[in-house]
Amino acid sequence: MKLVMSLNKGIAFLAAISMLSFYALPAFSKGSDVAPLIDSPFEAIEGYILDFVSDDGAVIGVVVEQCQGCTASTFLASPEIEVVEASGEEIGIRSVDEYEGKFGVVHVDKRTGMVFRVSFFKDR
Repeated sequence: MKLVMSLNKGIAFLAAISMLSFYALPAFSKGSDVAPLIDSPFEAIEGYILDFVSDDGAVIGVVVEQCQGCTASTFLASPEIEVVEASGEEIGIRSVDEYEGKFGVVHVDKRTGMVFRVSFFKDR
């Protein structure tokens, strides 16, 4: 009886180790399937208040205030910047004035440091 109990504990221990290695080891591996999720070239920044800097009808910068009273950060806008609603519907560059001062998400390409997309919620 003691031998059977000892075997059951041994089997349970081996099963636990197998499950742990199955789930935990891929997280610690440095394989290419993990790296793109961790080292994304893009960053999304939520802004409590967003404003646009424009020149001759073109957006050249985005000012982001992440909380009420926080110091604002200014980012250069990519020449191909997209301004969209969260649904994906494009907002014309000429209509961005309607969205200034509202909550949105700024998408930054970390390789260039430039904003390539700004997303707004429609009802806000």
